[in-house]
Amino acid sequence: ASKVALHTVFRQMCKDSGISNAWIHPFYLFGPNEDKDRFVPKTILALLDKQKVTISNSHVIRDYIYIEDAAKAINKVLISEHGGSFNIARGEALSIKELVTTIAEECNASDLIHFEHSPKEMGEMDILIASKIKMNNKIGWKPNVSLESAVIKTIDWWRLKHDLKNKK
Repeated sequence: ASKVALHTVFRQMCKDSGISNAWIHPFYLFGPNEDKDRFVPKTILALLDKQKVTISNSHVIRDYIYIEDAAKAINKVLISEHGGSFNIARGEALSIKELVTTIAEECNASDLIHFEHSPKEMGEMDILIASKIKMNNKIGWKPNVSLESAVIKTIDWWRLKHDLKNKK
């Protein structure tokens, strides 16, 4: 509710001042340099350490986007003549199970993953996918990095950090 309120006030202030504006809605970002306690790096690091990983709510579907694609999308919005709200996302469904399975396969650790279903948290949505129509049609942007490549790049980055940490 506070994001919506802030957006409403921001949009009105810009309108009253005659200022163009763009409001960015980044969806589920992942990639190098992400906080190690977030879902994707935490999963990768556990698998690199050969730890078992239990994933609950693996049926949940989200719209993940690689940070490099997100940065390029934001840049395109900033240099465009278009204002308004923009979803920074792939606009594609990806279940948590699919994402974790891909990570586990790339880490050669599929045997370390356990999926379980837990009760849905209050207010949690099973499916959250962005519309990419405005980004495609008005800005002319589409993601360049496939999800598989993004996962591989992310794992490679974390593997390098992990290996350097373990050499000390």
